[in-house]
Amino acid sequence: MTGNPNFWLPLTLAISLLAACGDDPEPTLVTFEDEGDVCLNRSSFQDDAPLEADAPIDVRVELPVCLSSSCSSQPQASCELAVDTATNTITLTSEGSYLDTSAIDGSCTADCGLLHAECEIPALPEGQYTLTHGQTTYTFDVPSEPTGCLEANAS
Repeated sequence: MTGNPNFWLPLTLAISLLAACGDDPEPTLVTFEDEGDVCLNRSSFQDDAPLEADAPIDVRVELPVCLSSSCSSQPQASCELAVDTATNTITLTSEGSYLDTSAIDGSCTADCGLLHAECEIPALPEGQYTLTHGQTTYTFDVPSEPTGCLEANAS
């Protein structure tokens, strides 16, 4: 077994190369839960639309991340709403994730892709509503004219 050096040298090199392959960096899963700006009746293609009584309201959660097209992959985001019309309260939950491949790909392009979740509040009657998203609370009126994303209530 120890007699032929021509056998052991290639085997040792092959084992070393395979071991080195195991050190390749893996993509990092980046996650968000109940984070980001909450916007009402905003889409990618139009300005904020008015909030009208007895009409559904589109909710968009803009997650606090700027995705690089060369170093971010598999972006996902979702949100859910629970509406209590007896107390005019809305609970919003959201989550999002993506794979950060910057450790693998090296330098990343400076483009900035947004990650957002979209869901819909069913038609609401006129009134003032409180929306809670994670640790942040917002108040808005129906009907009203939104101007950008909601501003958090003072704590």
